[in-house]
Amino acid sequence: MHYRVHVPATAVLGVLFLIGCETANAEPSKPAGQTENLLSFSDAGIAEPGPRFDREAYWSANVPRIRACSDGQIAAILEASDQAEIDVATSVVDRVDDPAVRALAQRLIADHSKAKDELEALLPQIGVEPVENDNSKEISDAAQQEIAALSSKTGDELESGFVSHELLDHAQDLGAIDHLLLPSVRNSQFGSYIRRVRSTIARHEVLSSEVQASLVGSCGSSREDASEAEPDASPQ
Repeated sequence: MHYRVHVPATAVLGVLFLIGCETANAEPSKPAGQTENLLSFSDAGIAEPGPRFDREAYWSANVPRIRACSDGQIAAILEASDQAEIDVATSVVDRVDDPAVRALAQRLIADHSKAKDELEALLPQIGVEPVENDNSKEISDAAQQEIAALSSKTGDELESGFVSHELLDHAQDLGAIDHLLLPSVRNSQFGSYIRRVRSTIARHEVLSSEVQASLVGSCGSSREDASEAEPDASPQ
């Protein structure tokens, strides 16, 4: 049996890759909350997303079609994303046995709770109110779908599924921040906050990759395969 990569039911912040926010060119603006599904992985000519998702190739293919977001829309997206990460990690933290996977879930809960608190304190200071939009709603819905998908899994399948989700999700998050949120943000203090969030997400991506590597044996085999393949060292 080979290690099977779990492809999340949907990504969390990554879903906004597929939508964007308001029109960034001369096209007529849509009413608040109305967006269209602009992008897909098949549009970008990229295989089904997995742990080695190439965000630069994806964005190079699609960045001309991205729609900008207002600061209020960005705030709602970030709020929904933090809560989604907290909810997904909370749903598995007491159900996983691997210490590294549990530590990853605990780290995500702590870091995103801190980021959420900092955002809630910042927004009144800069006069920005969250504006719910299709992206923020999609993020919340995607998290619930992922929680449901993981709820039926146990053991190694649960652990590998959760870690694969987080690795893909954070890779997509970095692309969204670099190519959508930072280019769209107008308030300088808000921009500084988003850059700090980016640093945290980059650390999460590295940590998720390290944890996934610890779950996989040599040549992509699972921990179970690796233990089965160990030679019998007992005397003949």
